[in-house]
Amino acid sequence: MTDDRPDDVVEAYRDRGTGETVIKLYQFPSAFGMPNVSPFCMKIETYLRMVGLEFETVPTQMPNKAPKKKLPYIVDNGRAIPDSG
Repeated sequence: MTDDRPDDVVEAYRDRGTGETVIKLYQFPSAFGMPNVSPFCMKIETYLRMVGLEFETVPTQMPNKAPKKKLPYIVDNGRAIPDSG
């Protein structure tokens, strides 16, 4: 598979100052040999992989800090975005 994305698209998801990944995916930890046992968490992770965006997975079992008090959610450049559910 070739990477057909322009370089500016890839760079848009990296912090300009530190070079760190800007998108952080907060989800339940992996279990039973699966990336995640939650279909909602797997949906978001699969989508991010399909569109080729770089992201960092942050395993957590404490959804109380999530915008809707549910997992998954992402933090994109400091802004918390809940799943649609």
